This record gives sequence, C-alpha cells and structure tokens, in this order.
Amino acid sequence: MTMRMPTLRPFGEGSTGGEEIDICTCSIRRGSGHGHTYLSASPSKKSVRRLKMNVRRLLAYGNHAPWDEVFEELNRVLYGSSNYFGYGTRSQMFRAVDHFVYELVRDFLARSHKVAGRGTRRFSLEVVYGNLGLTRLERLPCRAPPCA
Repeated sequence: MTMRMPTLRPFGEGSTGGEEIDICTCSIRRGSGHGHTYLSASPSKKSVRRLKMNVRRLLAYGNHAPWDEVFEELNRVLYGSSNYFGYGTRSQMFRAVDHFVYELVRDFLARSHKVAGRGTRRFSLEVVYGNLGLTRLERLPCRAPPCA
C-alpha cells in the first residue's frame, strides 16, 4: 500500500494565503500575515464533524439514560478529543464545540427534567459547566508542544 502525500507549491513572493490540505486529522494551511508566509495546522473539518456526531449520539432524543451515565461518557469523549486535537491551533474549534455541546446538553436536561421551553434559565452556562461539572474544552490547559 502506498500513500500519496499532497504537495504545496513552494513559498514565494507570488504565493497567496488561504491554501489548505487535509492530512489525517489536521488541516495544514498556508497563510500570510505581517508580510510573512507561514504554515499553520488545525483540526480538520471531517474530524470535528465526527466529534460532533459522537456528542449528538450521546445526547440523542431516544437516550433516556440517567444524567450521571451520560455525563461520564460525555466527559470521556471531550477529554479524549482534547488530547486527540493536541496539535495546532485549536481554540476556535474548541469554542465552537463547547457551544455545540452546551446547546445539546441543555436540550437533553430540559427534556429529562420536563422543563417548559428551552431550559436556558434553569440550565445556564454557569450551571452546565460549573455546578454539573461538564468539561469545557476551551478552559483546559494546553499541553507542552512535543520536543523534536
């Protein structure tokens, strides 16, 4: 089995930013800022979509499991994804995933507690991420970069 590696054009004065390639679980992008061209890596859209599908599966409408079981599994998935996406710029993705998880958790808790409406007053951000102890990816400490 052979693997073809995607190639980028050589950096030069005529290169423009915004080019992107996906390798495994991260997107490598060429950007330009402050007059210099650089490479940056971030989680790929496909891997973020897979994470959201896992969260959606845990908090689905048909899931009538107690909150403690769902909470443990959800925290395990979130911690695992923070380690999985440990390379590159990830704060924007973590913020988006945190918002997505909050919306689904709030809906899940409002359904299971039979709260009228969307449950935004009873299950605010402070309650979900504070009192209930759900993992917030955006607030996890960054690991040290690997040494070469």
